[in-house]
Amino acid sequence: MKEKSILYIFLASLGLIFFVFLSIPFNYLTENVIGTELTTIVAASFYMLFASLLFLYLFRKLR
Repeated sequence: MKEKSILYIFLASLGLIFFVFLSIPFNYLTENVIGTELTTIVAASFYMLFASLLFLYLFRKLR
């Protein structure tokens, strides 16, 4: 049980690092401005969806 908890914490931290490194170029593309306009909300949503799918794809390939 303890080994699974450590594994889940490790995987969550890998996911966090993955999303942080992917968000750096996205911030430069949007000039560090995420406002309340519809286009920026849609762009951020698509980015998070793409980043999640990419992480799942890479995680399955590594496993």
